[in-house]
Amino acid sequence: WRRRQTLLATAHGFTALHWACITRRADMVKALIDLCDYDQHVLLPAVNCVTRVGSGKSAEHIPPGQVYGQTPLMKAAEYKAPACIQRLVDAGADITIRDSDGRTAFHFACQGGSEECLRVLVEAMPEKFDSERPNPLAIADSAGHSPLIVALAGRQYGCIRLLRKAGARLDDITPE
Repeated sequence: WRRRQTLLATAHGFTALHWACITRRADMVKALIDLCDYDQHVLLPAVNCVTRVGSGKSAEHIPPGQVYGQTPLMKAAEYKAPACIQRLVDAGADITIRDSDGRTAFHFACQGGSEECLRVLVEAMPEKFDSERPNPLAIADSAGHSPLIVALAGRQYGCIRLLRKAGARLDDITPE
């Protein structure tokens, strides 16, 4: 029962893991992961839990401006918490899940210009990509923007260099 409490959420769908990432508390992320580490049926849903509305890999239609379907990993990237990202990735967080606007944690890291967060995400990328595990550098959001385009638009030069070094290309985009 205590392990399943980590999945309890607020009205907006934020779990304790979401809040730990928002507040950049890597120690709390570790404690919450350790709490349910003995049961993969609890751990993986906890680290990949999406807020209120969202259905895993493909987002449902949500009115513009409403941000839902975000995972703890996305919140850690948005709030520039690389230590939280590392803990979540180590626990099995899916780096390719998209929110209701088609964004991944890579988009959030690039938007905020967090090279540290982006570096952890890039290091977590698999060696090979397929339909089940698409290249996260090529995933476009609902506006058609890949993480590289987001970094270019925000003039996040460190992120641009890191993405290019990891193989990101402007002509390689996977639509939503």
